[in-house]
Amino acid sequence: MSRVPLRIRLTAIFAAVMAVVLAGAGYITLTRFRDAQREYGRVIAQHAALADLRRELLTALPIVFIVAAIGAYLLAAAALRPVERLRAQAAAVTEDTPGQRLDVPPSRDEIARLAATLNTMLARLQTAWTANGSLSPTPATSCAPLSACCTPRSNWPCASRATPPRCGPR
Repeated sequence: MSRVPLRIRLTAIFAAVMAVVLAGAGYITLTRFRDAQREYGRVIAQHAALADLRRELLTALPIVFIVAAIGAYLLAAAALRPVERLRAQAAAVTEDTPGQRLDVPPSRDEIARLAATLNTMLARLQTAWTANGSLSPTPATSCAPLSACCTPRSNWPCASRATPPRCGPR
């Protein structure tokens, strides 16, 4: 199910809920109409009126359901549009454009916070890129000399250690 786009999943959930609500509303309407007809109307008129109501409900409920499902799809698409915009902007950031940032929307919602967080992350990556000249580890910042990793344990600075010298800045 995770391969199905989110807007389709949201639309399907909304459609299922709407189907249950509309079916319940139709059932209640028909039941109350039948009860009212039994109390006040004649038998022949009751059957004709009930058949008319049933036909109208069977026509109107699917139309309402389809319109509601289309509305749910459009609503989900509109809600996800800012996320897609951020995704496209993030995909456009490359090693050739490390200073590029994402547009932060003026709203104070989750999308604005996500954009600000991603911009902070991009700034940190740019700082690391500028400091190191690349994002790959360098001998000065990453590990002990290669010879320390490739020599017998007895030649390690602390021969009693069970693990090789610690990698990374100290």
